[in-house]
Amino acid sequence: MACLLCENNYGMSLCECSYLMCRECINNLEFPKCPHCQSILSIKLFIAGKMVKSHDNKPNEYTRRFVCKNEYRELNIGNLTSPKGGDLEIKDEDIIDYDDFINIDQELHIQQITPTTAITGPYIILNDTCAFNHGYWQPSDYLHVEPISDIVNKRNHEAINNCDVFVLELNYDYDCYRSIAEWGIASALGKTLIILFPDENKDEPQSSEFYMFAAESIKTLDTLSFTKKEAIFTSHPIFNITYKEYVKRLQNIISKKQHN
Repeated sequence: MACLLCENNYGMSLCECSYLMCRECINNLEFPKCPHCQSILSIKLFIAGKMVKSHDNKPNEYTRRFVCKNEYRELNIGNLTSPKGGDLEIKDEDIIDYDDFINIDQELHIQQITPTTAITGPYIILNDTCAFNHGYWQPSDYLHVEPISDIVNKRNHEAINNCDVFVLELNYDYDCYRSIAEWGIASALGKTLIILFPDENKDEPQSSEFYMFAAESIKTLDTLSFTKKEAIFTSHPIFNITYKEYVKRLQNIISKKQHN
């Protein structure tokens, strides 16, 4: 379906009225609002999973929000955006002040990642130095959250409530247990559900154990228009598959479980 502005490129649906626009026309808008219904052109995602991925052990500005005490902010920003830190592109205004984070009465802004997508959570809380060794972040680089675990859970629940799409990004050990529990929270809230496996090109026995997750994900996507589904997968940097490729992958997982 063609973009309704230029009539040349493929159009995505990012608003309530399903007005179709291509990425180029969206980027050229003076304000990120639909020309027809005036709603904000942004899909809000919550990307659950291990705080750092086991295969590269680095944070990601497209999947995590960063919390830091104000007095440590300048030091941490330098570390996060350095070549060893992964060349992360984090704006100073997107760093959440720790005091605001622990104050549940303080509303946290939603962070825009691209012109068409935003991220509501989850959060990485940085410690006082956030040091790194040879480009790899260590567990000691992050604040221990046990003393404020109730606040962290409340903030993540709040962020899930604010999202449009909940993404469960599984790690190689399949042990992101809290994130799996958060899937249930998102499901109860009626969110669109997406599950990503650690290696999309490798069929692992563990993946078939998530066949019920796969079936539920497909069901939630079926309630959306095709252009909306495609917009979810083409508008955020973490996705490297199309909607059709994603569904084919999940159907394969369901089929393998049925034949076991």
